[in-house]
Amino acid sequence: RFVFGNDDNKVAKELFHLGKVYEMKGEYDEAMHVYEETLRIERLTLGMNRRETVMTLFEIGQVYQNKGYHNKALMIYHDILSIVKVVNDIEESSLVFILGEMVTIYIDIGNTEAAVKLYNEVTSTIELENGNYTMNDIVGLAQIEDLLVNPPA
Repeated sequence: RFVFGNDDNKVAKELFHLGKVYEMKGEYDEAMHVYEETLRIERLTLGMNRRETVMTLFEIGQVYQNKGYHNKALMIYHDILSIVKVVNDIEESSLVFILGEMVTIYIDIGNTEAAVKLYNEVTSTIELENGNYTMNDIVGLAQIEDLLVNPPA
């Protein structure tokens, strides 16, 4: 706060970047601590239905996933999906990416049925207004389909 004063949004942004550094270094406990503080600030200043808050939630899910806490990661990702349904400034490709992470976890824990169900549910909701998918959507969905057909050994 010494550098940014009382500008909570700047503090949250810098904390988010610090969390990314810890995460990239594999220091997941430190990353989680920083992300949780970032999320606390974002909830107070921005609310839950904002892109920045969703990004912080996603990174918390990534930390849980990297630590092997699959159920906690899935809970976070499910929370994100419910938020994304009401947030307009989140790209469709981000939704596909989150879906891919969830499908990967379901496959890792041996729950292919849940992976297929989730895939079918989300693909039916990500069509754009004109009924087409973006190229990123198509590539992401193809990668997910490949995971479902050829799960990692």
